[in-house]
Amino acid sequence: MFRVTTGSGTYYVRFLPEAASFAAEVMAHNILLDMGVIVPRVIGFEHRNETTGLSVMITAEIPGVSVEDEWPRNNQGGILREAGRQIARVHEVSVDGFGWIDPSGTGGLCRLVPVDSDQYPQSPAGRGTGETG
Repeated sequence: MFRVTTGSGTYYVRFLPEAASFAAEVMAHNILLDMGVIVPRVIGFEHRNETTGLSVMITAEIPGVSVEDEWPRNNQGGILREAGRQIARVHEVSVDGFGWIDPSGTGGLCRLVPVDSDQYPQSPAGRGTGETG
């Protein structure tokens, strides 16, 4: 990721190193923005940039300060409640199922690739990616 500061603002340029597309992520950003979630606004993206051969996405910077750098002595409860509201909104996004998003960019946000649970180790609690309950 590269940070670019211009006279009109600060932007972030990202490249995917693998043969994938930012299409699903761009769609997710736009859906979340429409729902009022604070995520970076996508300025533009290309499935495959002609010069680099990679997918590229440019986003605007979210204004504000990092709580890690400037954790306030007051209003901590308000900040945590707002963080909870933001996470709750993310979980309101409707999807057709669960699994890995197809990185090719041809299927959008909800074209899912089946997850083979045998390829992932079980957690110590016995709850791996293939088990429910």
